[in-house]
Amino acid sequence: MTTEVTFLNGLNTIGGNIVSFTNGKTRIIMDFGVPSDPRDGDSTSDLIQQGILPNTPELFDAKAQQLFDHQAIFISHLHIDHIGALKFLKAELPIYMTTDSKKLYEDLIASGDEAAVANLQAVDYEQPVKVGPFSISFFKSDHDIIGASAIRVVDDEGHIFVYSGDVRYNGPDPQSVAHWAKSVANPQADLFLLEGTSFSFDDEKGDHAEKIVPDVEGSLVELFSDKLSSNHLLVINPYPRNVARLYALEQAAREFGRPIVWEKFYADLLKQFYSQTHPLTLGKEVDLSEIIAYPENYVLQNSFQNLDNLADFYQPIFLQMNGEPLGDYDPRYRVQQEKLQKFAAEFIYAGASGHAVKSDLIKIAQQVKAKLTVPWHSFKPETEARVLEEAGLRVKLPHKNETMVFN
Repeated sequence: MTTEVTFLNGLNTIGGNIVSFTNGKTRIIMDFGVPSDPRDGDSTSDLIQQGILPNTPELFDAKAQQLFDHQAIFISHLHIDHIGALKFLKAELPIYMTTDSKKLYEDLIASGDEAAVANLQAVDYEQPVKVGPFSISFFKSDHDIIGASAIRVVDDEGHIFVYSGDVRYNGPDPQSVAHWAKSVANPQADLFLLEGTSFSFDDEKGDHAEKIVPDVEGSLVELFSDKLSSNHLLVINPYPRNVARLYALEQAAREFGRPIVWEKFYADLLKQFYSQTHPLTLGKEVDLSEIIAYPENYVLQNSFQNLDNLADFYQPIFLQMNGEPLGDYDPRYRVQQEKLQKFAAEFIYAGASGHAVKSDLIKIAQQVKAKLTVPWHSFKPETEARVLEEAGLRVKLPHKNETMVFN
């Protein structure tokens, strides 16, 4: 039977990319995020009209008649721009993700960081899931979150569709990226959906000039380690969903002899994924008063809502490690900067991107070498498309809600 691929969202945004694959009475949807934060009080109809939710109203109405007998959602990883629409779901359908992603999602729900979502299903890497005529497999990838994956879909006519998810080649696990790129290349894929975040910024002389770092996570930990010898309080603000980074920081601090004191949510995540660790929890093993008395003995993990904990320290060093707020587009960023200035803190950006640099995106596309490549998850997919074409690849730039047919 015919498979139809419809691009529901995310073609010219960083995030919110959603695609559906339909065949007869079966539909699978890949990723279910939002390109921007929904406003409080807006209805799902409003959000569809604004382009924040995909034009699938039947999925957001518990009383609506479903258009398909068999349907499921597959999630590549747990960043908000890839899962943010799940909380609006009203239809009953399974939501598949990798085992690590499901474990993390349940932790986030338990902590109140994510809304509860029903029918989460864990899948091991490279273990196919059958939904109607489709066979879907997750492949371990490298991104700045645990459980990230690329996804391959094969229909019963042998058509092959591959989705890169968010990916980088200069993280701690390039071997997994090379493995999945090689695995999906033979037999040749009919369609490859490739993220293009780094092509969103083409000013090579500006703030977004491409910086090629061989190991971005290793460089971040190295910068952190260099600061451990300071007598001032060292403060870190990492993104909690990058549990592997939390563990690397914990190990580096322990080896130096200056342990990190974590907020409970972070400490619990570490213990969930790395049972051999024994992180110090603020207010449990170590009180703030102890750190104020001996700031040179500790590293303090500090999230935005607890910034005032820094008021009594002398010129703390604050390492911003992709924790919230992420940038000046967030109103909280100004609040953060004003408070840190008030506390005479030294602010150091110490983040690491989870996205491949431009040259690595081209490399991945050439390794996969699909019959057709679609760049998306980018403000400027046309820039990526031009470069991919120059590299000898056949490229298409679909528009929103366009459907491609594979007979």
